[in-house]
Amino acid sequence: SGEAPEDSIAMMSRQALVGRLAQVKEQFRATSDILKVLTSSSGDPDKVFDAVVENARTLLNAAVAQIYLVKGATYVIARQSGMSEEHRRLLEEHPIKRDRGTLVGRVTIDRRIHPSTDALADPEYNRSDLQRMAGFRSMIGAPLIVGDEVVGALNVMRNRVAPFDDVDERVLATFAEQAALALRRVDLFGALESRSAALENRSAELARKVEQLEGLADVGAAISSTLVPDEMLATIVSHAVELS
Repeated sequence: SGEAPEDSIAMMSRQALVGRLAQVKEQFRATSDILKVLTSSSGDPDKVFDAVVENARTLLNAAVAQIYLVKGATYVIARQSGMSEEHRRLLEEHPIKRDRGTLVGRVTIDRRIHPSTDALADPEYNRSDLQRMAGFRSMIGAPLIVGDEVVGALNVMRNRVAPFDDVDERVLATFAEQAALALRRVDLFGALESRSAALENRSAELARKVEQLEGLADVGAAISSTLVPDEMLATIVSHAVELS
């Protein structure tokens, strides 16, 4: 081509930098979009989960992205992107157990991101039925942690052997944090609503007690204003009916 080797190397470096810049800009856009959904939604994590799985699948060049939530001794699918209906039904009929036999299990048990280069070559992986159904190979998962509790996991899968790198791990960690933040927000809303209900109940109880005390004061005043037994008894009975 007539170009010096140094020029070719410089051109390749510039192209790599341009590509990396475009990738970073896309990641920033995705995380910003999720934060907008998070701050605009009224405590419901569904919209945030939708944004997380869609962006995770797109940015990480994956076939499927899933959010699992812990339910007793198993995991349930809360949101997904790219899954077939048959895959979903298989998970519903035969849910994933909380053990190390799946990537979801390892992620939540170890409380950290786990990659798996190839499900077919993974010695711990024991859900070959899911792998045959969906055809996934390379996987990566991140835990959803609310407070100090692991409540679920964000999983991303490729239908080819293409290991996820450090950049992919950082992107997935960010998405997992945003999904966990949505759940944390739900917990906070629930706590505030419970506290508000408790305060309302307490206020109503105080109001009843005030009313009872005012009624008793009226009885005392009425009794002290007459010496006629029938009038006093009539007043007592009348106020007793009102207070009860």
